[in-house]
Amino acid sequence: MTSLLEVLGAPEVSVCGNAGQPMTLPEPVRDALYNVVLALSQGKGISLVPRHLKLTTQEAADLLNISRPTLVRLLEDGRIPFEKPGRHRRVSLDALLEYQQETRSNRRAALGELSRDALGELQAALAEKK
Repeated sequence: MTSLLEVLGAPEVSVCGNAGQPMTLPEPVRDALYNVVLALSQGKGISLVPRHLKLTTQEAADLLNISRPTLVRLLEDGRIPFEKPGRHRRVSLDALLEYQQETRSNRRAALGELSRDALGELQAALAEKK
């Protein structure tokens, strides 16, 4: 898999068709294949779904690894956009992935701030002992 990752990591990748003629992979296809091979090489499972997919609240909650009531609260608070074509809410995969990325970024920023605060306190404590 390592050699395949190296090939897919190149700026231009070609495959051979049935007639043996090379065809250059478009960048989005190359990037998608790279990510699939990378995940598989790390022993991770993958799922391929269309980006415009609409999910039920249970499917969306499962994807975010939260309870359905927690997801519904996020929807009702306006933190994740949704549609309600009838009686049931539908959430776009794009909206979920955007929320997930935003949440991860916020979490990383908070952890970075905590780390800086802890380092500052540690340095101050060490300075007092000198």
